[in-house]
Amino acid sequence: MGMLVNMARARKVPYPSPQEIIATISKSRFPSIVTEGDDDVIVLRRLEDEFADIGLTIIPAGGRDAVLATYELRAMLPSSAQALFIADRDLWVISSVPDHYVSDEILFTDGYSIENDMFVDGSLEELLVGSARANFLRELEIVCSWYAIAANRILRQQDERLDVHPNELFESSARRNALLQLEPHEENPEFLAQSIRENYIRLMRGKTLFALLIRQLPGYNNRTLLNIGASRKGALFKKIVRKVESYFLQNQDNHIRSVA
Repeated sequence: MGMLVNMARARKVPYPSPQEIIATISKSRFPSIVTEGDDDVIVLRRLEDEFADIGLTIIPAGGRDAVLATYELRAMLPSSAQALFIADRDLWVISSVPDHYVSDEILFTDGYSIENDMFVDGSLEELLVGSARANFLRELEIVCSWYAIAANRILRQQDERLDVHPNELFESSARRNALLQLEPHEENPEFLAQSIRENYIRLMRGKTLFALLIRQLPGYNNRTLLNIGASRKGALFKKIVRKVESYFLQNQDNHIRSVA
């Protein structure tokens, strides 16, 4: 397993800067995947086993912005270097990926984040039974209402946070009321809220979805859920595998032809 993956697990050192990642890839003889952080590594480290024959290395960059910043520097890589970038789609799952990032060199998650994709692959909602499932769905309704308001503000270029833990909505009625309060002259984004309710597994921030699930699953945490999802190697994980396989094999063929 790659050295940088082990560094990410321990996380006793800062993530490398985009410039340092470019320098590392430039010196490497092996293909590299630049991804966001330690949570992504939990899932993507399995690719190092899948592609051990080509020496694939996973490099966590420390967040989506860092992945995109490193992607912007890819022109600095020598022609022999092989790098693929994998990032969360984030709110582009509701709007769209900007044309600037529509490229064969970067792969975005199908849902908001890697957590969403592993929620699907792991059929994680099936872990809920009886009253736990009923409680989850009841709380989900409230979270969707808040989430639509917050996401709509961000999409309108307003300052807002999506990293609000569901506990803030359910452990204080005053806090819940504040989070659900519309600004003067602000319209309730009910159409967006309904879209999220109908497709929350894909559209809601994955860490929020996981936190909501964990409220009903004592003893579980994000790492546990990601490992369950990744271990199933479902359709969305296989989509990543196919992308990695086609991308690096194609690049290797192109490099051979250019040398010849």
